[in-house]
Amino acid sequence: MTHSMKNLRLAMLFSLAYVCVDWLSFIHPMGQLNITPWNPPAAVQVLFLTWAGLLWAPWVFITIGFADWLIRDSVIFSSSVLIGNAILIGCYAIISYVLIKLMKGVPRLQNRVEVFKLSLVSVIGAAITAILYVGLQTLIGKLVKDDFLEASYRFFVGDLLGLIVVLPLALLFINPFRREQFKQMFLSYSFWLLFLGLLICEYLVFSLPIEMQMKYFFPLFFVVGLIGAAHSLPGSTFAAAFVQVPLVISFTQVGVLPSDLIDMQIVMFTLSMTGLIIGTVVDERINTQEKLKETLSLLDGQNHKMLAADLIDDDDRSALVEILPMLEGIVHCAGIVGPTPAKFIRQEDIKKMFGINYRTPVLLTAAILQKKKINK
Repeated sequence: MTHSMKNLRLAMLFSLAYVCVDWLSFIHPMGQLNITPWNPPAAVQVLFLTWAGLLWAPWVFITIGFADWLIRDSVIFSSSVLIGNAILIGCYAIISYVLIKLMKGVPRLQNRVEVFKLSLVSVIGAAITAILYVGLQTLIGKLVKDDFLEASYRFFVGDLLGLIVVLPLALLFINPFRREQFKQMFLSYSFWLLFLGLLICEYLVFSLPIEMQMKYFFPLFFVVGLIGAAHSLPGSTFAAAFVQVPLVISFTQVGVLPSDLIDMQIVMFTLSMTGLIIGTVVDERINTQEKLKETLSLLDGQNHKMLAADLIDDDDRSALVEILPMLEGIVHCAGIVGPTPAKFIRQEDIKKMFGINYRTPVLLTAAILQKKKINK
């Protein structure tokens, strides 16, 4: 299959997915516009532009125009649709471009820095998109001026949750290495046991009256955290997405106010970020262990051992010393450098550098000597 045919198939798949997701998520709109508290189409657009390239922006423009006509019965050639969609595509293309530049390619979410960059770009991008899009609709009379703040906030929350919940999961799934992680996760009995616990918690929470759901939402944090701790970022992103869907469905009942869903979406944002952080920390430890295994395989001789621990953590360090065999000597060869100009040095920078480069090896050596783990 030629490269152009592959891209065309990808574009067709994007259009189909976009229309379906837009139709399913068109809830509590303002002015029959795509201003909703839950807007996963934003993530679908950013993902497609990031993966296929920004040159496909015209295809995205046509797709969202078709979705407006099909789902919202909009007049395609009206200024509200043409200029509004141009603003949306421009903003999402910029988000995609910034992510590619910051991550030096399609984001892989390998560490906390990359997750922080994705989150920051999502927050800023969603805010700017909301102000520009709602501002246009207010300017041309599709929305009244008094609704500008409410509509901007609703649009911001919807876009932000779409980007934070859907985009990380999708980015992981298009990565071949991550797909293998998903496969191993789905073959794991522990995952399905935890997932059953998640389903039970969701049933108990979302069967409650709307006004009580936020009060008893905290068990979902616990279960999502457990799944993230056991199955790293693939587990936490999958679990968060599986919480978001029934949450939205629960708030589409007759008589439920849009403000109720928006409030729950803020809680959902906190849950998603918690899962991302836990999953990323676990991923970092897994990656570190993989690097240690690679180093171990390069060593000559026999009877080598690999023991992994976070030496900054006092408990981890003590546990490591307890299981150490008798040693003939110690070589401290880990450290960090921070080429920071003197006028920008902060107390936190000094504390971090001395903690890793000085405090940790000194305390590790002291603990090894106290336990008499070095042969005389």
